[in-house]
Amino acid sequence: MSLNKVMLIGNVGADPEVRYLDKDRVVCTFSIATNETHTDASGQKISDTEWHRIEMWDNLAKIAEKYVKKGSLIYVEGKLRSEIWKDKAGNEKSGIKIRATALNLLQSKPIQTSEN
Repeated sequence: MSLNKVMLIGNVGADPEVRYLDKDRVVCTFSIATNETHTDASGQKISDTEWHRIEMWDNLAKIAEKYVKKGSLIYVEGKLRSEIWKDKAGNEKSGIKIRATALNLLQSKPIQTSEN
């Protein structure tokens, strides 16, 4: 038995990049930052930021395209995926991304009201 599951709450670093592929496929990518604060041995608070690359497909990608913006606070659930690619110079690179299977928007847009 095995389990590959990731749950993150963080802020979106930039507006999502969306690509429409053939056969009505859509992919959306963006990064989110998670922060962790701890106190070091001298009593000073230290804040660490970790960046996570997120990939969403099809209907989830369309939802992200419409509602996810830079700075949005979101919950993402998904699976870790390893990837290998070559950069422009031909050097092999590797990394980890999260293939999202669920998205919750944790901040709603402010409601604009007018008083007359």
